[in-house]
Amino acid sequence: MLLKLNHKSLDVWQRGILFAEYLKKITSCFPPEEKYELTKQSNRTMLSVLSNISEGASRPTPKDRKRFYVIARSSLVELDTQLELAIRFGYIDSSDQQKVKSGLNTLFALLSGIIKATR
Repeated sequence: MLLKLNHKSLDVWQRGILFAEYLKKITSCFPPEEKYELTKQSNRTMLSVLSNISEGASRPTPKDRKRFYVIARSSLVELDTQLELAIRFGYIDSSDQQKVKSGLNTLFALLSGIIKATR
């Protein structure tokens, strides 16, 4: 039986899941020497974003929820740096670069909105 948990109804979580799937696909094409560095770190960071959104949604007080959403947004900024490096190193081809940047910007805006709305 699957639980119907609150975080799964959040737009930011739903879009984050889709972005995580996409990220897994593009990082799988990174060079083998990046397997334990940029590939693994980027996917772990995205996992952190989603985990903090989920944990925040389950917290009983607005202050606690907001704290986890802020951590998620900070992890997203960390991921932005990792993916910027991947772009500069030539690991992400030009056809995927705009989708990466758009996905990150969308998630950042959604997290900023949920942070602002959490009082």
